[in-house]
Amino acid sequence: MKSRKPTLIILILLAVIAGLLYKFIFAGDTHPAPDGRSAIVLSPTERAQALAMMRDDVLAVQQIVQGLANGDMRQIEAGALPVGSRAMNRIDVQTLAKLPYEYKQMDYGLHQDFDTIAVMAHQGKSTKTIQLKLADTMNRCISCHADYQLPALGLAKE
Repeated sequence: MKSRKPTLIILILLAVIAGLLYKFIFAGDTHPAPDGRSAIVLSPTERAQALAMMRDDVLAVQQIVQGLANGDMRQIEAGALPVGSRAMNRIDVQTLAKLPYEYKQMDYGLHQDFDTIAVMAHQGKSTKTIQLKLADTMNRCISCHADYQLPALGLAKE
């Protein structure tokens, strides 16, 4: 009779890998916040990086809005491109593992939207069409901020 030990070891390893995948891809490092949102637990450096990226997004929105007001497609494209999908490369793997899956989905969608806005401007789409896309994009920001917070270390468990 053959030993079942190798099969058992493989099953245990697969279970451990599945648990780690769940933790790092789906669950993230969160807990309920007092205001009903999910608090994402980040180190001070990771939090500062995330907030800096959000400020870049706000700056991009301002540049896009200014470009829309002036009918300046180059300004719209120049504002949107830096925060498009290539901006996602600035997040390190350790921080990415702490973010819940739903947050990652919203963030990825946001950066794709900025890519789309840049392409629309480059193609000379109407300012109204771009403005509608920007309004839809802003709904992602609103939804994310309604669902999540990035508390400062020490305040995360209050």
